[in-house]
Amino acid sequence: MSKLTTKTKLLIALYFLLIEASGAHPIYRLYSTGHPDVDRVREELQTQPTNHSNVLERLNTMKLWMRLLSYSGADLNPVRDSFMSDGLESKLSDIDVSEAYLKRIDLQYEMLEKIFLEFQSNPERYRVDLNRKMSSERQVPRNWPTLRGDEGQTGYTHQSGPVKGELKWKFPAGHAWYATPAFSDGKVYMGSPGVSYQAYCLDAETGKFIWKTLQQEKQNQYSTPRNASPAYVVGNQVIVREIGSLGNNGPAKDLVFIDKHTGAEIKQVPASHVDYRVGYASFVATDEFIVFPQSIQEIGSNSTQEVEVVSFDNLVAMGLKDGQQKWKHFIGEFYGEPLIIGDRVYCGNYAGEMRCIDLKSGKLIWSTSTDGSINGKAVYSKDSLIIGNQLGEVYALDAVTGEVLWSVNLPVEKRAFQNFSNAAVADGSIFIGSADEHVYSIDLESGKILWELKLDDWIRSAPVVVRDQLVVATVSGAVYGINFKSGMPVTSWCAKVSDHGIYADLKQYQGKVYVPSSDFYLNNIDPGSGKINWRTSIFESVETVDGGRILADLVGGGPDYQAGTVIADGIAYFGSPRFVYAVDVESGEEVWKFETRGQVCGAPAVAKGKVFFGQQGGTSSFYCVNAKTGDLVWKSPLRWVWASPNVKDGKVYIASVAGTFFCCDQRTGEILWKYESRQGAYPAPSFMDDTVYFGSWNGKYYAFDKDNGELIWEYEIEGHPDSGSSIVMDGIFFAQGYIAKYFHAVDAISGKKLWKTFLDGEWCNASPVSDGEHVLFSTYIKPLHQAPIPSHTHCYNAKTGEKLYTIPFAGGLTGAVICNDMVFSASTTDAYMRAWDIGNGGMRWQYLMGGRAEETCVSIYGDMAFVVCTDGYLYAFE
Repeated sequence: MSKLTTKTKLLIALYFLLIEASGAHPIYRLYSTGHPDVDRVREELQTQPTNHSNVLERLNTMKLWMRLLSYSGADLNPVRDSFMSDGLESKLSDIDVSEAYLKRIDLQYEMLEKIFLEFQSNPERYRVDLNRKMSSERQVPRNWPTLRGDEGQTGYTHQSGPVKGELKWKFPAGHAWYATPAFSDGKVYMGSPGVSYQAYCLDAETGKFIWKTLQQEKQNQYSTPRNASPAYVVGNQVIVREIGSLGNNGPAKDLVFIDKHTGAEIKQVPASHVDYRVGYASFVATDEFIVFPQSIQEIGSNSTQEVEVVSFDNLVAMGLKDGQQKWKHFIGEFYGEPLIIGDRVYCGNYAGEMRCIDLKSGKLIWSTSTDGSINGKAVYSKDSLIIGNQLGEVYALDAVTGEVLWSVNLPVEKRAFQNFSNAAVADGSIFIGSADEHVYSIDLESGKILWELKLDDWIRSAPVVVRDQLVVATVSGAVYGINFKSGMPVTSWCAKVSDHGIYADLKQYQGKVYVPSSDFYLNNIDPGSGKINWRTSIFESVETVDGGRILADLVGGGPDYQAGTVIADGIAYFGSPRFVYAVDVESGEEVWKFETRGQVCGAPAVAKGKVFFGQQGGTSSFYCVNAKTGDLVWKSPLRWVWASPNVKDGKVYIASVAGTFFCCDQRTGEILWKYESRQGAYPAPSFMDDTVYFGSWNGKYYAFDKDNGELIWEYEIEGHPDSGSSIVMDGIFFAQGYIAKYFHAVDAISGKKLWKTFLDGEWCNASPVSDGEHVLFSTYIKPLHQAPIPSHTHCYNAKTGEKLYTIPFAGGLTGAVICNDMVFSASTTDAYMRAWDIGNGGMRWQYLMGGRAEETCVSIYGDMAFVVCTDGYLYAFE
């Protein structure tokens, strides 16, 4: 966004004087937001106040504009109180849509208009100049081996942290985005991962939006589903499938049917819940049936903890017209997608079985076993099924009988959960990509390897053949055109489509290749030249003049990038929606990656040359890998793990989503002791001497003897211990909790209350930080998950509970760190990384990132700071 001229600034000032003097409704606009939907509603408001017919769109667009303002760097504190008191955060069905309520929406737009124009008149108004003594010598770094840097999870260090307040590098990781488009009559259809819209229709030639389907939910990041699935066009309907949070009691459990001509939602049909950390909800649609994976994923506070939660273990067939279940077939744990050919369904499972099922009855026709997990989708050609497994074997099976026609062994990347891409077949050849960075050509009839070609990274998406070109994408974001007609392959072109990975299968339509990248762009590429014809965001955002991107949406159904970063011996380790990455702290270059299939929600822990981490949404495994290579050392079936582990004295301490606290041997993964709290465990454990502290969603924190698991005390907080961690500093245990009325300070030895402070209607479930003298924690109000209403950060005397000051920003769900006399924090409610004086809250510097920080924490290594952001990057500051 460009700066305004002096004349325009004077006009803006005069404009506000006139408005304030007359009390009139704004009659013109001086500046575009860059988002056509927002600008259209701003103009409509001049002649058409909000009414019962447009109130849903007005509310959704208002929240979209608030996000755009916040991520641009504007301060939304002026609308914080009014947004909450006016009930504008509520779902329409929960409130009385009175005339007064409708007028409040229009008034809220006027308030946003004023914030917007004042911000545009001086976009540098929030810039803070660095005022800190520089050192000519680099700070000697100390390892940051767990979420908050030490065994007490204090978030305090004597290291300096970043002295410049400048970005050193950022590392791209992307989202778990496997969604593929559908095509019909020159149009492209795509589901949306955001809370603003459910789906999009684009012109195939230009990439311009034809329609957008409005989300029907309340735009709550956790209770609004995202549509992370393929799109299918059946007749006059577009179908997508939702994922989200809150189990089958929540909203994210449906197949959504949309009119392909208008974008109007026709109906929603329940298809069972898919947790957002699973990341992808596949299905297949025909003119008669919809077939989709299903399982029990009730992991909320009211779930039955005895139920074993897996991503998927059943296939279900539903009638397309009546929405009724026709059959359910138990497959066993599986991660591949179903394939329908004629009257048969084919699907592989984690045990290595390929199954053929009758489409009409659901009865098993045949089953063929392979030696390794089948985690991809079968491809059909000339009565053969082509599949790959995790032992590097590619098979051709007779589609009628299941007989093995041939198999061939290829190299294996053991750090990959899915070794092979889905295959493409053309001209009697199979083309398949691998995590060993090669694309292979295999003869369809004999299984003979015809050629292989090394590319720059793992290949996860299925390639396509268009106009004598094989088009292949890698998880580096690169797309290659390969000429294979002359016998040996030759790379014709390479296009860097994105910084982020490409995982979704490539598609072709009308001679063009469609590439969905994991930063939520859909790319249209010419297969002959590699020219990018158009690139359209299917996540609401505004492009800047320098090619940047300002977000205007939230990832629906629950946020990605909840993990923090740990650092040891010059390597930073962090989790993402699919991978754990090891990144060199000086260069920002990838050292290795390890794929889990689920989302790594907590920071790993590092000890004795090993990295420990859990995941949620994939298998039941908790992992230990080699810190230098990423090679697997051991894995243990501890079930889904959200929280960051902690390590001490050769043991690793782990809290599971099922509510079990584990103490395991670091060398072997053997369980030494465990305790069943019976409800989800989300805070990271902390230590003081020989005591380990855990928390459970049942409302309690626990202290145990770290060696034998003997319970020492338990303390109830009148809320739910949640994301982040508890901390122990100088004998004081500080406890936070979701919807808790108080922040607590507890004697770490006896479990007796020392002091607590009333949160006055706000919530606190971020990691506190303490240097022994101060304790800081952030609070937020309920609309945090809908619009970025600013959170506030509070500083208290750690010993007495006396309040020292409040800062009207930072935090939310994001944990700060203290480096001597400086505090560093990012925020869940804006896009800034900040530094301030711990003594008085005086600002030192701030940096505007490309997104907000979620349930994560800042980490320190010498004079560098690290934070993971929702735009899919790990940021490193110096």
